[in-house]
Amino acid sequence: MPRSGDLLGFIGREWSKLKAKGNEILASNRSMIRGYILVERLWRGADRWSVLATDSKRPDWFWS
Repeated sequence: MPRSGDLLGFIGREWSKLKAKGNEILASNRSMIRGYILVERLWRGADRWSVLATDSKRPDWFWS
């Protein structure tokens, strides 16, 4: 049985790997998600200007 310090270190390392992988997946899918949201809003009948106005309120990471 590993000591608690070793275990915490192991969990910390695994967590940071998972976080990095999650960020990578998010980055690759971000533009696809953005396009989907835009199309979905237009499909529901929102006019283009309201869609653009709503998108401008999104956090910066969403557009990067």
